[in-house]
Amino acid sequence: MGGPALGRVRALLREHGRLTFAAFMAEALYGHDGYYTRRPRLGGASADFFTSPELHPAFGALLGRLAARVWEALGQPEQFDLVEHGPGTGVLCRDLLTWANHAAPAFAASIRYRLIEASPALQSAQYATLSAAGLLTDDRVSWGPALTPNPLTNDGRCAARISAAPTSPPLRRDPRVSRLRERGLLYGVPASQVGQGEPPTNLPSPACGRGAGGEGRPPGLAGEGSAPSWGEGTHVGLVLANELVDALPVHLVTMKGDVLHERYVVLDGDGLSWHDDAPSTPALAAYFGRLGVWPGDGCLAEVNLHGVTWMEQAAASLDRGALMLLDYGYPAPELYAPKRRHGTLLTYRGHSLGSDPLRHVGEQDITAHVDFTSLARAGERAGLETVGLIGQAALLRRLGLDGYLRQLDRAALPAAEHEANRRALLALMEPDGLGTVQGLLQTRGLPGFDPFAADTDRTAGTTTPDAAGVWLPLLRPGQMRLPGPLEAEGFIDLEAQWQELFSGSDDDPDEPVP
Repeated sequence: MGGPALGRVRALLREHGRLTFAAFMAEALYGHDGYYTRRPRLGGASADFFTSPELHPAFGALLGRLAARVWEALGQPEQFDLVEHGPGTGVLCRDLLTWANHAAPAFAASIRYRLIEASPALQSAQYATLSAAGLLTDDRVSWGPALTPNPLTNDGRCAARISAAPTSPPLRRDPRVSRLRERGLLYGVPASQVGQGEPPTNLPSPACGRGAGGEGRPPGLAGEGSAPSWGEGTHVGLVLANELVDALPVHLVTMKGDVLHERYVVLDGDGLSWHDDAPSTPALAAYFGRLGVWPGDGCLAEVNLHGVTWMEQAAASLDRGALMLLDYGYPAPELYAPKRRHGTLLTYRGHSLGSDPLRHVGEQDITAHVDFTSLARAGERAGLETVGLIGQAALLRRLGLDGYLRQLDRAALPAAEHEANRRALLALMEPDGLGTVQGLLQTRGLPGFDPFAADTDRTAGTTTPDAAGVWLPLLRPGQMRLPGPLEAEGFIDLEAQWQELFSGSDDDPDEPVP
């Protein structure tokens, strides 16, 4: 059922009686024995899951072209800050810088790439990835301590929302709020239509967590227990986050009639179970009240208060430039629609999807789809302007993925390599897979900026994707290859699992919760 992380959760439950799911998720993923702290397996066939950067180097190259367009719009500054939050194993940084070195040398010379990572294990993986690619020979790459996105104090104990039962009664939704005020956040929708609302109140403040310094760590990290050097208006450039926010701790809530309840984790013998009670914080009801959208009666839903806080902090760190957030999620009216009875919480272990986060504690990833409406508003409260939300398939096409496919067809490659690269490139746009990832783009100091106007690179010092002899990113030796039609027998079908879990059907009634 779980290793040391489960033992730590049990100890917390014996001391405090119960945990919010956000506190449980923080311990399971980011605690001393958590999944990301001790044993992250990212990328490759043996990993628990893979993301777009692990699938093909073209993903990093195309985001490099986005970054270059931001650089051009800023007037080609001598120093361009590229700040990546949650950089995984470092392959996005590697592939973006490799593309820039080949295709945009003037832009490459300006880049100062900063990786923001909380996990010591992943910091070491990033250092190894970039060192092997020869990208650590100068001062262009550095590491910074993360604003640790979990309710852990510096001694590793859960500090948020684990006290005894609240004395306040369950919070009720306002019966006057009966209509959805938004119909979607799409590419090109003006900020005035997606960012209205008052700032949040009573949000838990994320602790700094463990310092990232120490022997054997990448250079440029703070020492044990030190606070991250996040300042307002620090960066001129591009802030990037790919599949970060969906792994931040979330609160679980459910509606029973018009009453909002929170779902807690409790002990059940030697195992774990659920218990519904009054919300641990009024911020949960306030969250839905500002949206004007509530979960349906009997529906389970996730609330990512930490994601909102992270977005406000990341947006405030940008002086001029752009912020691109890529993740699985929906605008609030769709995320909290009554058809989504079981929410979006998922687990990943051994390339298999699951929906029980109380199993394999510390040994599986836990994610929940993000609310792009609340994230867009958080950025706007920090002064950013929303360009819009765009699906990953459309994003990559507008940045030149079709051009790479045409180049690939003209390249003199062995048949097996050609097919492996083509499968991976197409998988980045798969409509039932990675193509459903959404990209939220916001800017500061770039009025009228539109980086998606054409499938050509307009940046000085770069070449167009169809130019003769242009550098073509290809799968690296040893990189994971997706199975072909004859190899796919026995390969786990994540798409089928995804559709089954998110079908919206409710054939079996929910089990009663004590």
